Amino acid sequence: MNRTRIAESRSLRGWTQERLAEVSGVTVRTVQRLEAGNDVSLNTLARLGEALGVPVRELFETVPENAYGKALSALLTAIATGLFAVLRTVWPSYVMSKVVAPSEGAANTVER
Repeated sequence: MNRTRIAESRSLRGWTQERLAEVSGVTVRTVQRLEAGNDVSLNTLARLGEALGVPVRELFETVPENAYGKALSALLTAIATGLFAVLRTVWPSYVMSKVVAPSEGAANTVER
């Protein structure tokens, strides 16, 4: 779900969803979906930006840098934690499957 500033930009011009749809050449339903946070194509965003007289990047809310950093750190921590949990579970069995049993040769050697 994307947070956009399309409704805000539209309202500042005194436009209805219908007027924005008409000027941009998209359907009213597309404007409604986008304002509700649904994804749309880059082409549609370009049309809306042109109709509103703003670059596409200005159609989206900006995330304060400190909030972005916190969100990124949380994501990286979650990924690392999940990866560690998987490795902790899978790695020992993988390593053990590569250890040669004493009856098969040298004890405790690892295949290379």
